[in-house]
Amino acid sequence: MKHALELATDSALPVVVLNEDNRYAAVLNLLGYDQKDIFIDVDKANKEIGIYAGRQGYDKKSVSFWIFSVPQDGVLERVAFRYKGGAFEMSVPKVPSVSVGAA
Repeated sequence: MKHALELATDSALPVVVLNEDNRYAAVLNLLGYDQKDIFIDVDKANKEIGIYAGRQGYDKKSVSFWIFSVPQDGVLERVAFRYKGGAFEMSVPKVPSVSVGAA
């Protein structure tokens, strides 16, 4: 079973992948792209999130992509995205874990 985001990409742009207690997150450096140049595809059946960046007017070969495979405890229905100042952030909450304590 996966316990972290797995990444497939064709881009050399920097990506930071985080595995925090309550969420999986990734921050992509998309400096130079406008928000309208970024496309998102959430595939719930395959537990994948695709992020595509390409400037309008360029051919499809100039599109960069990042495909994140999300572990089973990631809640894709509550994924959040934010783009500000060239930084694109994706956050996938984890299913809360329940601790069973001694009675």
